[in-house]
Amino acid sequence: MPFQEQHIPQKVFDGDQTLINQELGSKSSWGKIFLNGIKKLLFLVIGILFLIFFVKESILVTESGYIALYDNPFTGNLKVFNEPGLHWKIPLSPVTRYKQVWIVDFGTGYAGKQLRENKNAIELRFSDTYKANVPATFRYKLPTHPDRIKEIHRDFTTFALLIDALLIPISRDTMVSTAALYTSEEFFQGGISQFKADLEDQIQNGIYKTKRLEVKLKQGNLTNHVRWKTLLVRDKEGHIERLQTKSIRDYGIELKQVTLDVPVPEKDLVQLLADKKRLIRAAIEKADELALIQEEQKIQLAGIAKNKAIQLANTQKDVEIKLAHIERDEKIN
Repeated sequence: MPFQEQHIPQKVFDGDQTLINQELGSKSSWGKIFLNGIKKLLFLVIGILFLIFFVKESILVTESGYIALYDNPFTGNLKVFNEPGLHWKIPLSPVTRYKQVWIVDFGTGYAGKQLRENKNAIELRFSDTYKANVPATFRYKLPTHPDRIKEIHRDFTTFALLIDALLIPISRDTMVSTAALYTSEEFFQGGISQFKADLEDQIQNGIYKTKRLEVKLKQGNLTNHVRWKTLLVRDKEGHIERLQTKSIRDYGIELKQVTLDVPVPEKDLVQLLADKKRLIRAAIEKADELALIQEEQKIQLAGIAKNKAIQLANTQKDVEIKLAHIERDEKIN
């Protein structure tokens, strides 16, 4: 076997072994220092993030136009903040926000982006059974008194439920119930202003109590026909009675504005209104014709009266002349 130097056992001296051990120990110590540094940095970052989270969760920021309701989990007390500012609170404790002014939109598109579901125009059925779709917007303002806000929060718990369970239903239902007080002709022929006034009054103060009665109508020489009419129920003093239901006034909510867009009548109602318009136009033309005839008759009567007055004056003058001649002849005789 050929001689190979690498197969000869080498003797390791103690000094060399010590040097090797020192180098290995130095490397391992640097690794430990590096790992300890990483751990300390990680703990520092976690501590800073926790501090930021703690401070952020301990501060309640209130904005203008919003009402914040803070529920203390330890005391159970509710605090209401309706002015912009900074307030301390217990971290992770619940805060409910209510917008002070909210617009409920039904198919107009004027209210901008709606946070709740998109709603179509309200279908109204009038007392004569005709229907129409009426776009509308309702602007509500929440109270700022803490007791009122607490009552609203106890009944609805969130602003979304306040909209879905109160503001949207009361707007739609009141529109529908108010339409039953009017015929389609009354609504489309100048009754929209009164309709809007009744609508605002009922939303703010409560729904009218009504009753249905048969009303007999007579058209010209035709026989009487019966039509159902919705009438208001009044007390002995003549005041309108209202249904015993909770209204927005009981919560301190104000109805600031109601806007009605252009109503869209159904096909049969469009035909009815067109026929009614032709009848009214024909009646106006007949009235104008009758007025013209009456004016001509007045002119003729005035001319006849004038001629009679002239004839009477001439006759009286002739009589006076004859009397004067007779008197003159008598004097001469």
